[in-house]
Amino acid sequence: QEETSSVCVLTPEEVAAARAIEGQPWEPKKPIYLKVGQNRSVPPVRLPLSLDLGQGGADMRVGGGKIEQRDQEGLWFLSESKDPQLYVTVPETPISQIKRITLYAEPSKDTPEPVPIELFFLTALYSEGSSFCWLQLGPLQPGGKLSVATSDIMGWSNFGTPLTAIRIDPGDKPGTRVLLKRLVLE
Repeated sequence: QEETSSVCVLTPEEVAAARAIEGQPWEPKKPIYLKVGQNRSVPPVRLPLSLDLGQGGADMRVGGGKIEQRDQEGLWFLSESKDPQLYVTVPETPISQIKRITLYAEPSKDTPEPVPIELFFLTALYSEGSSFCWLQLGPLQPGGKLSVATSDIMGWSNFGTPLTAIRIDPGDKPGTRVLLKRLVLE
């Protein structure tokens, strides 16, 4: 008979740790419960739809940060946590109608590095949003315009319909300041 040998890539300490826990039950994880609504039909919306984030613009609410100023130029948002959130209300729009989402924004001049921007999509089905109705839009640079085709968003067609709001998470550090100008749905 032939003998088969194998090579172990673990260190002796890792092998000892693995043997110590082998056969023991895993600690159960708490389940994550999502509030799930129901899809519903709404009439088409005329696109492109430009949501002005400045004074007199779109309705919104904040979490983990504050609006410092809102004027004709846009909305200055200051992050006060690692998870700042700005919820922008969107006229109920069939998700199948939206082909591109663009955010016009800029980091403040005193921001030393690119600002990561995340978007969460709230729909009739997932009214509180969820980690799988999410997109890392990209790092915000001076003169910023970040855009994505919905066909490039994994699971877009499964997010539910209609789209009711978009949560913008500007940055991941307290003290980050950004100027948010407008959000465009095409």
